[in-house]
Amino acid sequence: MTDEQIRRLLYAGEETVASLSVADGTVVATSHRLLVSTPDGGGPNLRVVQGPNVLAVGYQTRGDRETARSAVYAVALGIGSLLLGSVFDLGGAGSAAPSDTDALGVGGLLDAAGLVLSLLGFLDDALVLAGVVAVLLGLGLVGLYVASREPEVVVTVAGDEQLRVSAGPTDEQSTRAFAEAAAVEFEQSGLL
Repeated sequence: MTDEQIRRLLYAGEETVASLSVADGTVVATSHRLLVSTPDGGGPNLRVVQGPNVLAVGYQTRGDRETARSAVYAVALGIGSLLLGSVFDLGGAGSAAPSDTDALGVGGLLDAAGLVLSLLGFLDDALVLAGVVAVLLGLGLVGLYVASREPEVVVTVAGDEQLRVSAGPTDEQSTRAFAEAAAVEFEQSGLL
């Protein structure tokens, strides 16, 4: 937004206090209001918040939370499967069977038990393999989440949803200076 465009939006007696360039437009703090102009972004071209309703301005990076949640689940499931498959030796009990089963007359029964123990040993190996695959999938999802994170300028509005605009060339220090000039609280970035 140019200085002339800003001047046309000002009320009589209203002055520009600070301006912040963002990816799709400009955030302007005036003596009475906060103007968020995003003509190149999605949604409305101009959003106006009355000064007393602006609680904070912040700089945050945010990614796809569903990807982060899926990554945590996959890694947890993978670690659980690895532990379960490694700690419990489900197929190891078959080595204690006597070798001369025909003399005892229970050869067929022990053969069936040996087959069950072999299948349990296979289950053991399958749990370890599934655990490795789940951990690798989870790590891939973590990488996807990190790549999806985008910096945003966030305006916290009293009684309404936050206004979020892509930060573009703006960094955290510029946003902090803007918040100080606009006399509003600067909001630290969150984890996600």
